Order: sequence, then C-alpha cells, then structure tokens
Amino acid sequence: MKRYVKGFEYIPLIIILIVSYKLLNNFQIVKDAYWFAIGIFMPFLWGFTFAYLINPLMMLIEKKFKVKRFVSVIIAYA
Repeated sequence: MKRYVKGFEYIPLIIILIVSYKLLNNFQIVKDAYWFAIGIFMPFLWGFTFAYLINPLMMLIEKKFKVKRFVSVIIAYA
C-alpha cells in the first residue's frame, strides 16, 4: 500500500519558484554568466556557420575539377 503525503505534488512548483526568485535576485550575476558563456561559444558558432556555408562550394570544386578534398578546401578558403 502506498502512502500519499498531502501536498507532495507541489514540491516541483516550490523548487521552480525558489530557483526563479534566486535568479531574479542575483540578476547581474546571471547576466554576466550568460555573456561569459556567449563569449566562449561564439567562435564555435562562427566556425560552424562558415564551414556550413563553404561546404557546397568545396563539394562543387571536388566534383567539377576532380581534386582531392584537401585541395578543394584550400581553394574554397582562398
């Protein structure tokens, strides 16, 4: 037989409210952490975007001129 504690279903809501209050109470720290994380991930995002945009050109060079991938990468970057 299961024992049911009255009000037990409200615990996740209470935890969410406490965490929300702490985040709003320390907004400057949260904002600084956000911009720190953005500063770390931004070079990776730029790299993935650049690679995604250069890939079709690189594949076209590979197929049209029948060169190896290394050569097509150098030509595409140039």
